[in-house]
Amino acid sequence: MSHRIAPRRVAFDFSRGPLHRIPGGPNAPHVINSALQTQVKHLAVHDTAVQKIVLPSWRELGAAAARHLWWSYHPSRQGPLGRTVAYPGQSPAARAGT
Repeated sequence: MSHRIAPRRVAFDFSRGPLHRIPGGPNAPHVINSALQTQVKHLAVHDTAVQKIVLPSWRELGAAAARHLWWSYHPSRQGPLGRTVAYPGQSPAARAGT
């Protein structure tokens, strides 16, 4: 018995990716789009807080993260300890609660 191997022509469509094939899966495009919209909303909230001077800007956060990763980092170089300890009593949240 002889079997012939017939060549086949296979074409792949890389324009959409494989995620559209699983409509209810956790990686389906509508789930990813929803997660992306949530991230964008969080970024907008952060930007609003930066404008109100409640949170540091992305540049300040990046600089602080880089300082923490440096081998010679020590918390005492961040600022005076007395100011750090006094902040919770003077913070905007503490003032709003009084």
